[in-house]
Amino acid sequence: MIFYHLLNILVTAGWAGSIEQVRTAIVAKFRDRLVVVAKQAIRLRKTIGEDIISSDCEVLYVRQGSKFDPAIMDDAYAEEPSNSQLGKSILGQSSGGVLCSELGLWRITKENGGNRRTESIVLKPKVVLHSELKAAASRNRL
Repeated sequence: MIFYHLLNILVTAGWAGSIEQVRTAIVAKFRDRLVVVAKQAIRLRKTIGEDIISSDCEVLYVRQGSKFDPAIMDDAYAEEPSNSQLGKSILGQSSGGVLCSELGLWRITKENGGNRRTESIVLKPKVVLHSELKAAASRNRL
């Protein structure tokens, strides 16, 4: 599956030739490395899938338009000095919500033989707020 997507990306990016020619070239050049990556991915999948570990990690993503919630996300521009006052004034207001988001990570831990689950955020996704886009536009007008 990864190989198929890689072929499509390379052809789309402009690699000369048909998909079959690109496939032949990649296999000739990277066969040994692709085998190692595939074996490791299968091993990891087996480890996770057989519940050898007691917790699973899943990607955490914030949808566009969601309201900013500092408990589960971080403002990507809150640490920049020029935006510190702006960030403080926006949090309590309706600002159009989230414009876009990086990926975060959360962990689901199984306890008591899988009968009880606890969820915790390992890495909060950083988000860019609509208000930041407006503020950047107004700064460029100066």
